[in-house]
Amino acid sequence: MNTHPPELSSPTLTDFSMRRPRYEIDQRRSLDWLAKVHAASQTTLEALDSESSRAYAARMAKVIERCACGPSQIARRGHVLRDIGRTDWSELTIYDVSRDPRGKG
Repeated sequence: MNTHPPELSSPTLTDFSMRRPRYEIDQRRSLDWLAKVHAASQTTLEALDSESSRAYAARMAKVIERCACGPSQIARRGHVLRDIGRTDWSELTIYDVSRDPRGKG
């Protein structure tokens, strides 16, 4: 008499392939862009002058540096949005902070 339980059949995943996202940006540039896009949004919301906008961007950059992984941990980021890294706000699809400073929703 066999006292071992019957072997269970388990699903198997095969044929994996890696696909890079369509767009990439180096981490340093992405962190700098985050500070800029936040500052541009705040500038639109509060009608900041250029000096106040630069000061806000500098504050955001410090916060991002404390909270985000730096370029020594992440060399490049892949993404599917053409907007990331670009600063011609009026031409962006999702991050047009000059028209929608709180985002498109």
